[in-house]
Amino acid sequence: MDHRLLLPPPETGPFERLRECLRSAYSDDASDRVPFDWSTQTIAPAQTAAGDPELAYDRRADQRSKMSVYRSARLRWKGREGLCLIRNLSPTGMMCRSHARPAKDDRIEVEMRSGDCVAGLVMWAKDGLFGVRFDHAVDVATLLNTRSPGQGQVQRMPRLAATCTATLVTDEGSQNIGLLDISQGGAKIEAIGLREDHVVTLAVPGLDMRRGVVRWAQDSRAGIAFYHPLPFEALARWAVERPLN
Repeated sequence: MDHRLLLPPPETGPFERLRECLRSAYSDDASDRVPFDWSTQTIAPAQTAAGDPELAYDRRADQRSKMSVYRSARLRWKGREGLCLIRNLSPTGMMCRSHARPAKDDRIEVEMRSGDCVAGLVMWAKDGLFGVRFDHAVDVATLLNTRSPGQGQVQRMPRLAATCTATLVTDEGSQNIGLLDISQGGAKIEAIGLREDHVVTLAVPGLDMRRGVVRWAQDSRAGIAFYHPLPFEALARWAVERPLN
């Protein structure tokens, strides 16, 4: 029950106003309540969801017991790939922000850091935000789990597939290498002559250079862990604006 003080219209008398205040504050029926704006000390107009899809989605999500989160995930739609930030999540849907900006009625798939994927339909999209209705109800706790079962290790950040040329700088010099995938925390590359614990600097066109260490190397491929992660906004924007080879 909402116990905020809600005032009746000002044309009523003082006793009627007091009676209506008490009735409104303690009544279970909120259908005729009129909120009082304390900033102006006037009766505030009722806020409606008409014409505001984000507000309408939020109200529906409230009824679904949504959970506010701030979690990055990989987004796929129409054969494309990008990053999104999940703002809130419920068993039947989510609200996300992304530079990718899928449109209303687009089919999308979101891969969480737990490795689980959820598919759904974009119900609305506005100013980089969009609401998704899942095809099937999900277990929110499972989706938000970021630890490998039985290992207790935090899973890696969402990775984006990449097919572009980058520059790798080592103590021996620099070489052009193939970038296979990249995340905020690291990258997988195609290069020769690398070994584990090799300190390197990776320069990807469109992104700031990142210094890191080779975590594994096998045949002509290697994995690099950055000392300092890439900012989410920078990588998300790069995913949309990068040239396609």
